[in-house]
Amino acid sequence: MFGVSADFLLGIEPSVQTFQTSECHDTDIELPLYGDVAAGALAELESIDVWDVKTVKLPKFLLPQSMLSDKLFAMHVNGDSMDKIIPNGSLIVVKPIEQSLYNDGDIVVFSYNGEYSLKRYRPNAMEGFVLFEADSINPDFKNIPISKSELFEANMYGKVVFCGITF
Repeated sequence: MFGVSADFLLGIEPSVQTFQTSECHDTDIELPLYGDVAAGALAELESIDVWDVKTVKLPKFLLPQSMLSDKLFAMHVNGDSMDKIIPNGSLIVVKPIEQSLYNDGDIVVFSYNGEYSLKRYRPNAMEGFVLFEADSINPDFKNIPISKSELFEANMYGKVVFCGITF
């Protein structure tokens, strides 16, 4: 399975072993990297030159098959309001989905009045509001309630389907 025999693992065969390696390009997925998203208060995104978008490669096995899409994109997280699950500096992969497919508790990238954030989506947590909820060990981070009558000013860009810490 790993290019070694049982005898090698048991120490019966000599320790000199050759392994074959192969290119794994078809097992990687290359995603556009759209800068940083705030995990804290709403904030403006840095502008991105459409002709100079950076990319990031990830092994496909990190994403469930059902989450693969040609519309996936990646962002770095800047802030601690989601640090129970997504630490500051993490790389997230976001999948745009239809508005009707978001579920209570999904972690989403959204904007309101031209500013962006990363929060947990809670459509029924407060009467008359959609709540974008912080998930932090720091209780000072506030949730962002948006009146359902003003929801047309908010956009959800996608659901987080992967989070990885980068060093």
